Amino acid sequence: MGVVFALAAVVRSRVALLRALFLPTAVIGGFIALLLGPQVMGQLTGGTSLISAEVAAIWSRFPSLLINVIFAALLLGKTLPSIRGMWDASSGHVTLGYGLSFGQYAICSLLTILILVPVFGIAPEAAALMEIAFTGGHGTAAGLSSSFEQAGTPELTDVALGLATIGLISGVVVGSILVRWAVSSPRVHVAREDPITRRDDRDLDRQARYEDIDATDEKADAAMAPLTAAVVFIGLAILVGWLILEALAAIERLVTGDDAILSLMPLFPMTIIGGMVVQYVAASVGVAHLIDRRRVSEASGLALDVLLLTAIGTMSLTSIAANLGPILVISVGAIAWSVFAAVVLAPRMFRRSWFENGIGDFGQSQGTIATGFMLMDMSDPGHRTGAAEAFGYKQLLFEPLVGGGFITALAVPIVHTFGAGFLFVISTIAAAAVIWLGIRLARAEHDQDLRSDAAVPTTGTLRESTQDGSAE
Repeated sequence: MGVVFALAAVVRSRVALLRALFLPTAVIGGFIALLLGPQVMGQLTGGTSLISAEVAAIWSRFPSLLINVIFAALLLGKTLPSIRGMWDASSGHVTLGYGLSFGQYAICSLLTILILVPVFGIAPEAAALMEIAFTGGHGTAAGLSSSFEQAGTPELTDVALGLATIGLISGVVVGSILVRWAVSSPRVHVAREDPITRRDDRDLDRQARYEDIDATDEKADAAMAPLTAAVVFIGLAILVGWLILEALAAIERLVTGDDAILSLMPLFPMTIIGGMVVQYVAASVGVAHLIDRRRVSEASGLALDVLLLTAIGTMSLTSIAANLGPILVISVGAIAWSVFAAVVLAPRMFRRSWFENGIGDFGQSQGTIATGFMLMDMSDPGHRTGAAEAFGYKQLLFEPLVGGGFITALAVPIVHTFGAGFLFVISTIAAAAVIWLGIRLARAEHDQDLRSDAAVPTTGTLRESTQDGSAE
């Protein structure tokens, strides 16, 4: 695996197109592993491949395990603001994000009922694929493999991974096109147009934070290496999450006599709650200083890199080829919905800097949070709009439920139990409700700004113009 990572790094450094697309080394490594493994090289040579079938079989088990590490680490070592504070800062992102996710369920369910099942004969559980693959990404698609297997549709894991790959590439390519359109459009003001002469404040803050951590580490009692401690706390978070899932399954059996839904649910959404519990207990007993956020992020980053490489490197090309039609149909629907949200919904759901904010949610709806941050950096290099900070707060109110969270994990069991029509009805209602809420909140903020402006005397003063052209 280390050799594959090294090869991927060399390829990325030599191929300008891959750097221009911002493809991570782990994703490139996944395709290299796929080419050097039994599915491509093995088929071409009659069974001989540089990555043997035995190694590929071991690698195929990593994604569903490592996804637990990633989600358990999300909130460890973080001091969280109040729920009200997070909501005030990120309500536009939260409502648009949920609208995108629920809309993906609604569109994919409708496509499944009208096209995918009658025309292509795919399993009804495909109704959940768009949100799982595009907003969830490779990690979620791989992490839900156990749910697909228990639902009797293991081939949908490979379909989801193929969709996630399309989402990753389309997020970068289409997102870059949207940024270029916004910059060249006279009707859209983008912060990138303003001259930038100072360094990125976020990088400065990160550097200062790391220097503080390093200074603390030098003074701390080295009873346990910081990385070891990070792994210990991640393990505890996973354990707590497992206990919670087992308790909920026991309650479902007690109430209904069966565990039809929770038996299909993977562990990783519960590890987010486990991380919150571990963080709270550590702070309560005075050992929170042992949770080094940088080391936790390093452990999580390693897990994510290995997950991406092994998930892509072991996905079944046979399953993807057999379901190429459904993949194309779902991809077109997902990309069209995300572009519509970024261009039509975002101006109505963000009071200020609608493009810089909306492009982040577009990127995340195409597969990764990193894509969202990258597109925000392209449109606002100086981070002066506050969009990146609000987008970060959004994740605390978003990730535990959708984009790989609790609702995402329940989607396959819900379709398996109640059908694609049921998912279509509830997701359509939910999407309409959160989009309506987001528009109402933006209008209320706009009206409040107008009342504030009216209350301030303007005689002899100049009022500044906000980035969307209105007077402040």
